[in-house]
Amino acid sequence: FIPMCALNVVKGMILFMKKTIIILLFVISIFPQAVSARSGCCSHHGGVSNSCSNGRQVCNDGTISPSCTCEDYSSYTPSNSSSSSTSSSKSVSTPSYIYGCTNSSALNYDPSATRNDGSCIEKVYGCMDSNARNYNSQANVSDSSCEYEREVTETKNIKYKTKYKYSDELEYNKEKVKQKGQLGSKEVTYKVVTDAAGNEISREKISENIIVEPVNKIIEKSSKSNPNDTALYILWIISLIIVLIYSIKHKDGNLLINKIQKTSGFMKLIWYIIYILFVIGPIIDLILIVINSMKPKSNIIKK
Repeated sequence: FIPMCALNVVKGMILFMKKTIIILLFVISIFPQAVSARSGCCSHHGGVSNSCSNGRQVCNDGTISPSCTCEDYSSYTPSNSSSSSTSSSKSVSTPSYIYGCTNSSALNYDPSATRNDGSCIEKVYGCMDSNARNYNSQANVSDSSCEYEREVTETKNIKYKTKYKYSDELEYNKEKVKQKGQLGSKEVTYKVVTDAAGNEISREKISENIIVEPVNKIIEKSSKSNPNDTALYILWIISLIIVLIYSIKHKDGNLLINKIQKTSGFMKLIWYIIYILFVIGPIIDLILIVINSMKPKSNIIKK
């Protein structure tokens, strides 16, 4: 008898649990929104509607989120109009957001915006003048880098040359202008690059056209030599002859040429060349010969 009673109790408990589960499933099927609204931040109710009721977020289907509060409840303005949703009869307030670009470095930055709407435009610096040679079609901020190119033609003078013509008809160290010089002219075209203010950055010559050829200046000069130079040359020749004759007769003399004769090798040739090319050498020896001839001769006693 006792085992049968225990079995009946177990069966009764199983039957009670089945009925309880059926009742719970029935309740959930009747009130799905009320249960789901408490399970998250409007994740199963179409998302957040950006409306607020008593400090809680209102879902898109009208239910109230049990866990999500408003981001800034104090900035919401209460709405006097009643909600048309059948799911909630509570008053709903809407946020006072100002949408715009909140990036201060963007081209279209809006200091009054409280929420970024993704409309920010990045600044691109460059030349924005389509007439400039470095125009940047992508630029939206001018950086004063525009450069302008143009051709400039200038007229310039051509200098004449001075040429000399020698003549025997003029006296020594005389000259006269036989033909006057005249400047020529030419046109020079340049490619000039300037900035926006007109300041020249670079200049490149493109072409050159001669308009008038210059006329050279011709000066006629005397071809005669200096008489003093001729006299000095004659004196040098005479001095060299006298010195050579004297050095042959007096090999032990104190002349410069005697000292050169005592050297040997390659240096002897070098000293001879210097002695002959420089006029002063033979003249010095000539002076020494004169001095030696003026000295009294010593009496030599022959035994």
